[in-house]
Amino acid sequence: MTQPAVAYTGQGVDVFAPAAADLSSSQFNIVKLTSTGVAVCSATTDRPFGILQNTPTAGQGALVRVLGASRCVSGASGLTMGSVVAPTASGAAQAAVSTQYPVGWSMAAASSGDTFTVHVHTAWSALP
Repeated sequence: MTQPAVAYTGQGVDVFAPAAADLSSSQFNIVKLTSTGVAVCSATTDRPFGILQNTPTAGQGALVRVLGASRCVSGASGLTMGSVVAPTASGAAQAAVSTQYPVGWSMAAASSGDTFTVHVHTAWSALP
């Protein structure tokens, strides 16, 4: 097995927010903020808050990586190292298009269903 070009380091900035729903099967998915807490992105046009690091149920603390390296689930084939990454309609990652808010950059190639490394940087998500 070949080693990834960039290894996941686990370093970054994480924040806690309440889980708006059961996120116990959504670890490493892209999440957004709602009026009741953190939820998995459910549209390709959602503004990402970060990538979920734990597996909370509704009301528990969701640990969200908002800056730095994170594992992420790929929802599309063809991601290459350096691709700008945005959410699919199910919270996985795909290569971003101009109508999407990115969550970060891919630090490795990935196919659909893979867990790969993303450099999370959501500052541009707040821009109009």
